[in-house]
Amino acid sequence: MIDRYLLRYFLAVIDNGTFTAAAAQANVSQPTLSAGVAKLERETGTRLFRRNSQRVELTEAGARFAVHARRIEREFHLAQASLNGLAPVETLRLGVLTTIATAELAQLVASLVAEAPNLRVELVEGNDRVLAQHLTRGRIDLALTLSTGGTDHADVELLRTEGYRLALPATHRLATEPSLSGEALTGETMIVRRQCEALSETSRYFTRRGI
Repeated sequence: MIDRYLLRYFLAVIDNGTFTAAAAQANVSQPTLSAGVAKLERETGTRLFRRNSQRVELTEAGARFAVHARRIEREFHLAQASLNGLAPVETLRLGVLTTIATAELAQLVASLVAEAPNLRVELVEGNDRVLAQHLTRGRIDLALTLSTGGTDHADVELLRTEGYRLALPATHRLATEPSLSGEALTGETMIVRRQCEALSETSRYFTRRGI
């Protein structure tokens, strides 16, 4: 039978990325936490982490185990709350793109909390690649991110689609057109922002059309 404190050590390492930070969160010394993780690996009969000099990453088996470990911790807190006569507090760790408009994000979080008053939302920012890594490592529960047509995660729900908008001088030859094809922009010079999750896709699209 696995002791609960071992699960807490395990999840602390996932959430913090290093044994040092995890030990501080768990309020134990690093050797104590390391010994606990080693004991958990012995009891599960598998290696849960890959360690290097800079950070710690979950193995494939560790990622699978993390799903169950979080569920156990969540159920434990729910059980405690029910015994104490308190409404259980659920935590949703939501990964969001750094480029998402803050007003829309605030509206989303407000609607979530309105529907579930006992829900606590933790926001984790990152680009598309970082959020995908966080999902794989079990550091977030879900991600609000950009879909470019392919993903390693099976559970994907399309929330909305957005078209592209073109900013032009009022005197430009195309300024009065209601919509444009990519070919209509051939020969034009385009200004792009470097911090864009779809930059590689849009660059390929326009480069093929001589823009």
